Amino acid sequence: MRKTRLLIMVVLGMFMLLPGNLYAGGSANANQLCKMLVDLPGWKGESCQKVEVSQSPMGQMVQASRSYTKGVQTLRVMLMSGMKAMAMWAPFSTGMKIENDTNLLTIKKINGFQAGISYDKVKKEGGIFVFLFKNPQAAGQKAIFVVNFEKMDWQKALDMAKKFDWEKMAGLFAP
Repeated sequence: MRKTRLLIMVVLGMFMLLPGNLYAGGSANANQLCKMLVDLPGWKGESCQKVEVSQSPMGQMVQASRSYTKGVQTLRVMLMSGMKAMAMWAPFSTGMKIENDTNLLTIKKINGFQAGISYDKVKKEGGIFVFLFKNPQAAGQKAIFVVNFEKMDWQKALDMAKKFDWEKMAGLFAP
């Protein structure tokens, strides 16, 4: 596990050294992103939280997030673009896959999108990271949809993630 964390930190560090405008955002705003974070039947959803950064050393960024609870289970979804989105995708961009008795780190193609899965089998928590471009080399604002989850297996979290319209999300960032 320590080696995995070290590798993730190295990759994230490499992305932090890139010029800020390389992955700059700009086409979608936080209000548009919040509309994508729909109510989930049977879940209690908090209000959408928005962040927009128009200028920083790392370029522009826009983010919307929303938390949901159902009993002891929790979901926190985020839709974002900019350098932070690319840094979150970095561990999966290598194509590295790890699975042992306690952890899973893998990438899968789901509905035409690349989806990274990070899962702690013991704690039953992790994250699903959907790169919102079917063609990673395509022009346009780079964006990611993230579902962090607790007290459920990753397959159920993936089912929950699929309740959001990835195609519509990706359309917000297309050129």
